Amino acid sequence: LAWLCLLNVLPFTPDALASLWRVVSAINGFSSFCTWLAICAITKAILEVGLQMTLNGLTLNHYETRIQSAVAVYVSLRKLFAIAKAAEKAKAKHSRSSYKTRNAAVQGAAADAVANLEEEDIDIGVSGPSRFNRLQGSLNVLAGQFQVGAGFRDASTIEEARIRARRAFYPLVKAQGRYKDQGLSREKVLQWLGAGEKSIEAGIFMMDPLCEEDFVAVVERAYKEQRFITASMSSFDVCNDILWRFFFAGWLVSMVLTLTFMFGVDFREWVMPMITLTVSVCWVLSRMLGDMIQGAIFVLWIRPFDIGDWIKLSTPGHPAKADEMAVRSITLWRTHFVSITGEQHLIQNSVMNGMCITNLNRSSSSPCSPMRIQVPAVTAPAKVTELVDSIRQYITDKDTDWVNGSLL
Repeated sequence: LAWLCLLNVLPFTPDALASLWRVVSAINGFSSFCTWLAICAITKAILEVGLQMTLNGLTLNHYETRIQSAVAVYVSLRKLFAIAKAAEKAKAKHSRSSYKTRNAAVQGAAADAVANLEEEDIDIGVSGPSRFNRLQGSLNVLAGQFQVGAGFRDASTIEEARIRARRAFYPLVKAQGRYKDQGLSREKVLQWLGAGEKSIEAGIFMMDPLCEEDFVAVVERAYKEQRFITASMSSFDVCNDILWRFFFAGWLVSMVLTLTFMFGVDFREWVMPMITLTVSVCWVLSRMLGDMIQGAIFVLWIRPFDIGDWIKLSTPGHPAKADEMAVRSITLWRTHFVSITGEQHLIQNSVMNGMCITNLNRSSSSPCSPMRIQVPAVTAPAKVTELVDSIRQYITDKDTDWVNGSLL
């Protein structure tokens, strides 16, 4: 009415508005329709706010700590790449100087870079007025390419991430005044990052000294963690969207029924037909609805694994008979796994809800996964012995990553 008056279609006077309101309100069902619109607006607002708060709380509970750890690793690596870039530039600038002068310049440039990082921390845009907004900002940082910063090209594949890590390793070694075969001093790296022994950085830089392969492995794990977090959040958002559509459909049906009863339909005549229809639909779709409800609870509330996790499934009270499997994708109804041997498995979430799930990634004791190697039966014993000796030597060299099992 106000817009009509502003457009000079109606005279802007109280008497004109009052008379027009009397005419409109005299229309049969007008008051009931206005009441129905108010009910729709209020119930939809309550549904949206309640569901969004619930889903935001689930997201925070599942991913806040993991995303914060990934962002801390991301910031640490960007600092190291910034130090490496400063050392690389200093080396190029003093390329014609003596070896001693060049090393002093490289170490001085690295020290200046560390001082600048302490004064002006790397801004990655994760601030926000609420926990969820900060979490969303952190997720936006982790999405997309692996941004190493400091003038290095971003990595869009894991191979490119390895190349960036190998390029940055030698300047970091020179920045510590060491030779390449000596590796990086873990104490010096933590000092650069301003991290203590109980920090997240100390957990990712565990080797001392840190050789090139160890540094590349750290960057590789950080890259994979970013990809897994992004994929897990995308899967979680898809499940949330399906759940929202389900609740919206229920709300829409209830509002249509309310409108029907408000406009003269005798509720008593429709009680038995509605009850019969509801019972029939629930009986026909009971299995699918039950699986979906169990799957929603399993995926959104329990969430025993995420994309990229390695798990073992077993019947409660019995040891696992199947091989370890990696989680590839998650939906409300089923989960896609890939076994060590490359087999593809699709298992319903309602089935796994009653099984024992061992998540190897989340196990605090860092359990070991046995690796089975098959060789042809016609292989000469000398070759088998040579293979076993080579594996034993490799395990001895990488004693922090592998456990020398008695079955080898």
